[in-house]
Amino acid sequence: MRRLSSTGVAHAALVAEKPVVLVVEENAVFRSATAKRLRAAGFEVFEAANSVEAELLLKDIPVDALFLSVRH
Repeated sequence: MRRLSSTGVAHAALVAEKPVVLVVEENAVFRSATAKRLRAAGFEVFEAANSVEAELLLKDIPVDALFLSVRH
């Protein structure tokens, strides 16, 4: 699982050849299952449990797509 990153993880994303997706989901089971399927499909995946974690990751890691949980 890739979560809040160190400089090494951020660097790994910068040199990744795969598209990078950030999965933001409070429910750990849903987040993990979604990330697993995206990785199996060939994506580099980072995970955040909430908007605060996502914002911290987005400061260091360029992402190609966000997969977000939306509440009504």
